[in-house]
Amino acid sequence: MAEPAPPLPTAAQPARLLRLADALGWPLLVLSAAGRVEQANSAGQAVLDAAAPVYCTAAQDGRVLPSAPSAAAGFKQAVQQAARGETVTLALPAAVHEGSPLAHTADCIASLQPLLSAGEAPQPGRVLLSLDTQRRPAPDLHSYAQALTLTPAQARVLHSLAHGLRPAQIAAALG
Repeated sequence: MAEPAPPLPTAAQPARLLRLADALGWPLLVLSAAGRVEQANSAGQAVLDAAAPVYCTAAQDGRVLPSAPSAAAGFKQAVQQAARGETVTLALPAAVHEGSPLAHTADCIASLQPLLSAGEAPQPGRVLLSLDTQRRPAPDLHSYAQALTLTPAQARVLHSLAHGLRPAQIAAALG
């Protein structure tokens, strides 16, 4: 028997989702089609503050760019592709800024995909950028599920999302 549909979003849910994104430990940024930062979780803000492997041109136009100039053109193209509905993964070279706390890290994997609404329809021109800096702790999904008072079925969905499955894939797998 299929699980009942989740309730419609309430005013409290966006705040709850932002708390969850902050607790996940890996950098997440929501960008406009032009690459401007619209939102960032705590880990994403820490990456921007460290200016590695990406930084924000706040003094100019607020766009996110890779710290390594050699990756700028590919990154800009990836943002545009994601804004058009494609999913793009690219490697960003290790930080090149002297004195950066991440200056000696390995390359970073950037995943850019269209930001999806609750019904899995892309939100035009909005991009979710996730960065695998290989410096993030593994999330404690059990504690998150308890903190959010998730049912066992919701906790299974959270676990699947955290491991990279899309909602349609999860629905097919869980029935």
